[in-house]
Amino acid sequence: MPSLVIKDPALGTPNGLIYDARHKRLVVVCRESGKILAVNLRNKNFYPLMSKKFKGVDGIDFDHEGNLLVADHKAGTVYRVRGYSKIEVLRKNMIAPADISFDPRNKQVLIPSLKGNIVFTLPLN
Repeated sequence: MPSLVIKDPALGTPNGLIYDARHKRLVVVCRESGKILAVNLRNKNFYPLMSKKFKGVDGIDFDHEGNLLVADHKAGTVYRVRGYSKIEVLRKNMIAPADISFDPRNKQVLIPSLKGNIVFTLPLN
């Protein structure tokens, strides 16, 4: 049975999450606020992981090196965030990239589109 972790309007419409086992927290991307937040599961406190705000974050996963992968459907861009600080553009000018997933076996990002009825794959080095 599902259980409520946190409810707070300051979250800014959570739209993707992943468990960060290394730091024992949830990492949440919030569509309205454009923020990436960390949620402490013990005390339910949350805080921004980085100062950058995105336009329309929609998907999140970790790559094979533990870097964060983020899809921004409004910007049409998929990013890699190294160490929660260095932001790299992996691919831009995409059609509404959404709930991404990482395929570790083939070292590629799987990217569905919110529009256009298409799915992309993006190899990672």
